[in-house]
Amino acid sequence: MVGYDWVYDKRFFDPDWNSPITWWVAALGIDFGYYFIHRFMHETSLGWGAHQVHHSSEDYNFSTALRISVFHKFFTFGVYLPLAWLGVPLPAVLVHLQFNLLYQFWLHTEMVTTLGPLEWVLNTPSHHRVHHGSNPWCLDKNFGGVLIIWDRLFGTFEQERPDEKINYGLVDQPQTFNILWLQVFYYRDIMKKAATQASWADTLRSLVYGPGWTPGAPRLGFPLPDIKMEPRKKYNPQLPFLVEVYLLCHFLVIVLLQQTIITNVEASHSFALCQILKYMSVCGNFSH
Repeated sequence: MVGYDWVYDKRFFDPDWNSPITWWVAALGIDFGYYFIHRFMHETSLGWGAHQVHHSSEDYNFSTALRISVFHKFFTFGVYLPLAWLGVPLPAVLVHLQFNLLYQFWLHTEMVTTLGPLEWVLNTPSHHRVHHGSNPWCLDKNFGGVLIIWDRLFGTFEQERPDEKINYGLVDQPQTFNILWLQVFYYRDIMKKAATQASWADTLRSLVYGPGWTPGAPRLGFPLPDIKMEPRKKYNPQLPFLVEVYLLCHFLVIVLLQQTIITNVEASHSFALCQILKYMSVCGNFSH
């Protein structure tokens, strides 16, 4: 939210902070902005290089919601600044950013089938399962955060098909659990693709057009044929028992240290220390 206060000082409107209208504008504005930044990250190679981390799980459960790229935040810069011109105060924006994120957490489950009439308005587990599918009919669909109405309005909505099992993960699924590699491998592929282009224009297109783009193709590439896919075998190597015990112990120690820091260290220092512990956990728990 860099620069929000500066833009807010130049706002066109000055609504009452306590007005329900102000908070509803914040809620709708955040969700509207999220739809477009989410779509941008799917429809550009550079954006997908970050966002593919979230889609790289072949399982679909609550842990999938936590798979976030370290580069993700760089693509959200400035998205919500128009709300400042509308006079939406920063606290309202920050609150609804968190509400939006928290709502999306529960979408990552196969335990909920449908929500009846709410499916017309809200993003639901059914809609988001489609979003995470690698089946051709699932690609680049259902970008909404809380509301699915944006997808219905802008032509990116797709209904879940009860007669076809969704294959979660990427179209070209990496065969690794190395979380550091998953964070960066796609940018290596982007640079290789850019380096092979015959012109500077195509080099630029390879970065800002869709991941499936090739010279002569439409912006998002040629669509894959809508054929029914068979369930694919998940990458699931078995670790030695002692390695699994080590990883569990490592995780528990990190959680214990984090909670101790939060409880006993001043707030100004605890965030930085918790970030260090987070990266210690990342570096200590990658494999294959």
